[in-house]
Amino acid sequence: MTDAFETAIEALKEQLAREEMRLDETRSLLNRLCEMAGRPKMFPDLPPPVASQAAPSRQTGMSGTRLSMAVQDYMNLPRPRGLGPLSRFEISV
Repeated sequence: MTDAFETAIEALKEQLAREEMRLDETRSLLNRLCEMAGRPKMFPDLPPPVASQAAPSRQTGMSGTRLSMAVQDYMNLPRPRGLGPLSRFEISV
């Protein structure tokens, strides 16, 4: 039962971090709008925005290409030995 609690706690901590990040983004936008309007910042002690760590970007070499070409390139990527063809779930992801 303790493992279930630990899993739930970790999931809630991740959700809280995402929500806090979203709140910080909203506060930052409000500060920028206040600056544009010539008003003082609403949240003067807000730290400067940092790069998101929730979903790190991955360079695949396919950005900027047409979808059909990216799909074709993905389908032609080499597979590790013994795994066989892509499943329908791997194709849809």
